[in-house]
Formats: sequence, structure tokens, C-alpha cells
Amino acid sequence: MTQFEQFSEVRCHSRYNRLIKAWRDGQWWMLKGLKSEYENDPVMKELLRKEFDLCMLLRHTGVVGCTSIEFVPELGGTFIVQELVEGCTLTKWLEAKHSNQDKVDVLIQLSDVLAYCHSMGVVHRDVKPSNVMITPLSKLILIDFGLAVAANQQVFRLPAGTKQYMAPEQLRDDVTVDGRADLFAVGRIMQQMKLPYRYKKVTNCLLQENREHRYHSALQLSQALQNVDMRHRLHLDMALVAVLVGVVTLLAYKLGNGVLGNRLLGVGDQASPVMPALLTQDTTNHWVADTTHYITYTDTLKGFSFSYPKITSDIPGPINEQIAIDLGLNVLWAPFNVGCDHASLLMPGGYYGYGEPSGRLITITPDNVPQFWNTAHGDYAGTEHDIVRVHWGGKWRTPRQADFDELLHRCQWTLIHPDHLVPGYLVTGPNGNSIYLPLAGFRYETRYYVQGEYGYYWFTSDACPDNTFEAGIGLWLKPEGIQYFITIANNGFSVRPVLDK
Repeated sequence: MTQFEQFSEVRCHSRYNRLIKAWRDGQWWMLKGLKSEYENDPVMKELLRKEFDLCMLLRHTGVVGCTSIEFVPELGGTFIVQELVEGCTLTKWLEAKHSNQDKVDVLIQLSDVLAYCHSMGVVHRDVKPSNVMITPLSKLILIDFGLAVAANQQVFRLPAGTKQYMAPEQLRDDVTVDGRADLFAVGRIMQQMKLPYRYKKVTNCLLQENREHRYHSALQLSQALQNVDMRHRLHLDMALVAVLVGVVTLLAYKLGNGVLGNRLLGVGDQASPVMPALLTQDTTNHWVADTTHYITYTDTLKGFSFSYPKITSDIPGPINEQIAIDLGLNVLWAPFNVGCDHASLLMPGGYYGYGEPSGRLITITPDNVPQFWNTAHGDYAGTEHDIVRVHWGGKWRTPRQADFDELLHRCQWTLIHPDHLVPGYLVTGPNGNSIYLPLAGFRYETRYYVQGEYGYYWFTSDACPDNTFEAGIGLWLKPEGIQYFITIANNGFSVRPVLDK
């Protein structure tokens, strides 16, 4: 084997180890060995060997690569031969200015690398910025597995780590540390990154003292970070749509309330192009009279959390058509959403992907579009593909855009916040009867988002103006007002059934 040459000492903060940069076989290597005072210590030698075995076990582009462990005559000791990672530590990287997205990309990479390590039974136990390298191409490499432990190894399992990043259980010798200790360290790193407030829930979850209350896996953390990004992009997209709607509304107003103005707004010729005004919040409960025999409010609802309520796939079976409420419009409206627990009516309702008749939330891709998506182009309300018809039976159907047009322009909308329930809009028809549309948020995979802040309701006609499978349209409810929206179709939004008169 070719000998090493051109040795240079690399600064190392380790009490026991030394790092040497050396040249061999046309490339640079990093040699990791023991300081002279520990070279003959049997325990330290065993730890060095353990680190090499773990690095050889972990074959991942995000884990520093090792090729051998060998005696280097010129240095007079045994060294692990590692790839030399070009770049800087995360500590140094954080000293420069980076966008929030760049920081989150690093966190997602770190989560994915840890997910791999944990899947191989390895817990790093010393995750910190100085043990994370960032290459010039923004690739993350996890280094220094000196304190790592594996499920099948018994070498040095005593409490260890860097105090600032150690999870509470790492300080105890009566607890077997698992991957959730590494996730705690990621939470500490997130604190240093000073990310926007929208990531606070993720950070808080990671830093829970009781590890049972943290994310259960690094994959779950990675998904949570991506979900925050997706939700943020959704809000940006909706903000853009709001601006476009405002421009079109203004143009329609300038053109008058005639046929042209109405068509620009996408409403019927007889409808007013003016969106409903936000009325003063009603703090009374007089509106319950219309639907009190369908809805029960009890003290058991106290303490109900809007953050992450229980997720259930249960959808009510056939619903009696006699419960439909006549608002004095062309259709009758259900008093609750598909999937809603109508006995106690906690108000979130059902959450489904656009055009998906099974009631399941499915990630929409070009491969599975033919299964159901094509049925969403055009009007499938009341057909065999209609989720309401499938699960509620009878003549119930999903509303069309024309039904929402009428609800928007012929009814009075009042923002209310019933005790212990999700806030929302009381919608009162021309005849004085009312229904309640909660700001139920949306579901993505296994979590709910923005409950009590926004409400989204799919309707069925004209799936998307540009005829693509990525987007769907519906009604967007927010405290500031109500408008139509276009957004990614695999979000789970509410469905409110109707009956034709």
C-alpha cells in the first residue's frame, strides 16, 4: 500500500483525538487517531476501532466515508482513514448570512441522514454544528462518530455527549438512549438558526424533556419541516391569488355590474359582483335556533384543541335528507360537513383531496391521475364519482360553483366564535335560516393545519382553469373576507353537501 505523505495537523477540539491531513494515491485524506498520551490506552483503542466499524457500516452520501484503519509509521500510531470533506462546519456556515430556506434545507438533509443512521441501529449522540460539514455545493456530511452507539455493540454506552446539545436522558446511566436524543440536538441547532415563528412548533416538539413527546423518528421530523414549507408556500400562493382576484374584482367593478363584469368574476349574470362584506362579530347564540336539534353543545367540549385534533378516516353512512336546511336558495344545504361528527359537531368536518371519491387523502402524481382525477374535470356532482354521493347516499351531492355563487351573493355572512368550537361564518339566507361554515383549516397526510384561522371548501365544476392535475378550486374563508382560490389539489379540504330542490 502506498505510504502517506505531506502531513499537516488539523485543529481538533477533541480531548483524545488528533486529525491529520495527508496525501496518498492522488488525493487528500483525513487521518483520525489518538493523541500520543492515549495511544496505548486499551479502552481508547477499542473506541477508535468501534468508530471505524460504525463508519464502515454506514454507507450513505451524508455520512463521512471511511476506507481503512491502519498503522501510519510516519505518525507512529493507528489512524482511521477517512475521506477529506471539503467545505466548512455548520458552526462556520451559520456565521454567514443564509436564507431561511437554505437553513431548512440543511435541517432536512440532517434529518434524512439521521433517519438512515437510526434505521441502521446507530445513534450518533454528539450531533452539533461542529460535527456537521457543509460542502461548497451545500451538501451536508455528518462526521465524528466517536461517541456513537449501535444496538449490537456494548462498547462505551455510558452517558456522553456535548452538554449544550445533550437530551435529558443522555445524562442518565439507567436509560438506553435512542434516536430521539439526536432529534433533541437538532432542536438545539434550530434554536441557533433563529428561524421564523412558523417553525416554533417543530422546535418545541424536538426539545420536549420527555422523549415520548418528541417526534418519534427523524423521518417524522423531516416531514414536519417540509409540511411547514408547504404550508408557507400555500399561503404565498393564496396571497398571489388574492391579489389577482382583487385586480379582477376592481376591473369588473369599473366595467359595471352587467354581464361582462359578472363573467369576469365567474358568477352568474344575475349575481352581484361585490363580495360579501365582513359583518360585526356576533357574540350571541341566537343563530343556533335553526339547527339546534342537529347540534349539541355540551361542557365536554371544553378544552378542545384546534392544533392537532384526532384524525379519523370514518365517514358517516347514508344521512337522512330531512336534515337539509332551506336558506331560501336554489339548493338545500347540509348543516355539517362530510365526515363531521354530527352528534356533537366538533366542526372540523371531512378532509379530502380534490376529485378523490374514496374519501382518502391521496398524493396526486401523473401515474395515478387516471384513477380519479379526470373525473374532476367538468362537473361530477351527483355522479358515481361524487364523494358525497358515495358516502352519504340518496340525492346528496357536492356543491357546484353556482351553488357557492348563490351562497356568497344572496346570503348574509357573520364571523362568530361559538364557545369551545372552531370559529367560522354564520351564513344566513334570504328566509332567515342559517348554516355554519367553520374555519376548519386543512389536512395534509396525518396532520391538521390553520384550524380556527382559515377554512377551505372544494366545489366540483371546472376543476382548474388551466386544466392541469396539480390544482383545484374552491372557497377560501378567512376572518378578513371570503373568496375563491386555486391551489394544489392533494390538500385535504372540507366538503359541504347540498340537495337539489
